[in-house]
Amino acid sequence: MSESNLLTRLWRCRRGNALVEFVFVAPMLLLVLFGSSEFGRLFIQYHKIDKGIRAATRYLSRVPCEGVTARLDTARNIALRGTVDSSGSLVVPAWDDPTTVTLLTSVTNCATAPPPTVQLRATVTLPFRYLPFLGLGNTLTVQAEHEERHVGL
Repeated sequence: MSESNLLTRLWRCRRGNALVEFVFVAPMLLLVLFGSSEFGRLFIQYHKIDKGIRAATRYLSRVPCEGVTARLDTARNIALRGTVDSSGSLVVPAWDDPTTVTLLTSVTNCATAPPPTVQLRATVTLPFRYLPFLGLGNTLTVQAEHEERHVGL
């Protein structure tokens, strides 16, 4: 068999095409798979942070005027753990610092019209699991904020 005949046969042979195409497509498929699962996980954690801040703000909007600042630690526990004390487990494992929850507005006079508002903000740094392998950063900082009218009892 001549060399040109062998090259012609190899050129026309279609066996193994699927494997070669898969080798080229697999990295992109893995990138989409890991990227979507990573952003889905971060989206769920952001939703939990937002929900915690909303519950903590609701709690502070219903305490008496003079107790808003004094009960900030209880509101932080509600945001981070879902309980009024520190007995519960963390809602988001990466969110373990209560000082990330800050009170933006302070209620001092409840007799004003319109009623004052209570506003909380959380700034949390969430870690990436898979994306640092691609050369992207290892963290993403998210911020959740909620405001409620103070209707203190």
